[in-house]
Amino acid sequence: MNEANFLTLRDSIIKTFDNPLNLSLCIVHGLSNRDENEMRSRGWLGYAYLFDSNNENYWPLNFYDTVRLTQDLEIADYIDDVGIIIVKEVTLMTIIDTCCSILKNDYIKYQK
Repeated sequence: MNEANFLTLRDSIIKTFDNPLNLSLCIVHGLSNRDENEMRSRGWLGYAYLFDSNNENYWPLNFYDTVRLTQDLEIADYIDDVGIIIVKEVTLMTIIDTCCSILKNDYIKYQK
């Protein structure tokens, strides 16, 4: 990761989780109230990462709700996003809760 990308992720931290790796949820360019409303209505959020600032490691996360996923599959044969996570509704609270859950289930261990 180059220094500019590292600084962008470090400056985009939304929440740091209590976990052995001390990972943080980063949403590139931050998240305004308008952004939160848009991600809920679009049913999608990309440009999210779990970020380990100690080792400069990061894991991309792409959140889809079931409606958006179905719409995308109607126009494409497949979806190949790295780190795709399907949720009932794409909201900040759902994203944080999902990140807490996947960290408890060793998600990162299987992504290396």
